[in-house]
Amino acid sequence: MRDWIRDYLGPSLEAAGYGRLKMMACDFNRYTLPYYVEPCFADPDCSKYVDGVAVHWYSDDVDSPDVLLATRDLDPSKFILYSEACNGLRVPTEEAIQLGDWTRGERYLYNILETADEFYKQPMFYALAHVSKFFKRGDLRFMARIGQPRSGLLASSIDMTRLGQP
Repeated sequence: MRDWIRDYLGPSLEAAGYGRLKMMACDFNRYTLPYYVEPCFADPDCSKYVDGVAVHWYSDDVDSPDVLLATRDLDPSKFILYSEACNGLRVPTEEAIQLGDWTRGERYLYNILETADEFYKQPMFYALAHVSKFFKRGDLRFMARIGQPRSGLLASSIDMTRLGQP
């Protein structure tokens, strides 16, 4: 990663006028820290392009939060941002919906408590806030799809959702 950022990505972004973008290294689970970003931070020609570390939370229940401190200690000027967290299926045998089960909520809460000093609103926060304004108690969701998704295209079908009372 160090060589690619230093020799290709960083200079290319800079040359294209995107040098002010915030670049995050890693973007994987805690167990890769601090080892994965250490070479980037130790090389000044790479480190100048990297503003922070992106982390996923999927192994947080088994990986110590101490790796976050060790990563921060490599270069305190770099931020650490959780870039991905999802409480969906963790194993193929797990039920997708578990009504009344607070385990997934506990996973979110545990992570929030570990990093309680800072909170960043990501785009998903605003998207969920916007959509949730239209729900009323008792609403049902009705969905329809027009067209068939085609491989490699994101917008080859139209999904529609209607909220309302039965």
